[in-house]
Formats: sequence, structure tokens, C-alpha cells
Amino acid sequence: MNMNLKIKRATKVGLLYAVFFLAVWILAANMSLPTIPNLGGGEGTVTSPGDVVSYTWVLSGTPTKVTGVTLKFSADLVSGTTIYITLLDDSDVALTSGSQTLTSTLSAGTAVTITVSPSVSAADICKVAVTVAGP
Repeated sequence: MNMNLKIKRATKVGLLYAVFFLAVWILAANMSLPTIPNLGGGEGTVTSPGDVVSYTWVLSGTPTKVTGVTLKFSADLVSGTTIYITLLDDSDVALTSGSQTLTSTLSAGTAVTITVSPSVSAADICKVAVTVAGP
């Protein structure tokens, strides 16, 4: 008789633990975290340090090869800013690239020349990608 009482109590405790575990699991499964966006999700404002106002090719040799790009920006770029250039073909494949880190402030409208390596045929270039990374 004492043994039956122990089994009944153990069964009740086991059921209680099972119900508690199930309740916690259901609550956790339904919990959402609205303040944390999914990986790669969310919103943010990215401000441009300065838009490209104009660019010209730096050309060399025959057949004509592009050895660099001269850029002018709409705003001042501070010392330590790095300017990256990538020249692309009509399939958006990178043909060549170059970069320059400014050692002093570049005033708006002042030209800066970025050398690319290797030089590529001017006829192959369809797009110019410019990235400006602040210090």
C-alpha cells in the first residue's frame, strides 16, 4: 500500500513537470522579438560623404588604355577618407580597380586622380563604381 502511494505521487509529479515544460515550450515558441531584425534585415540611413560631380579618364598609349580616373566631389572630404574606384565591363565584371587615401582635406570641386592597375582598354569600360569610405 505504501508503494502504491509513492507511485501515484511520482505519476502526479511527472505529469506536473510535463505540463509545466509544455507550457514554457509553447510560450517560447510563440514569443517574437520585434526590436531585433532578421539577419540582413532592418533599416538605416547611410549618408553620402559627397556625391561625384564629374569624372574624366586618364588615358595613355595606343591603343588607348585607361590608367586612372580624375574625380570631383560635391562636398569636402576629410583627411583619412579612402576613395575606391572599380571599372566594369557591360556584364558588371570588374576589369581593374584602384584606391587612394587622402592625406589632407579635399575641398568640394577639387580634382583628385585615382590610378588603376592594371590599365585597361577604354573600349572595354562601361561603368565606373566609386566608393567613399570615411576615416
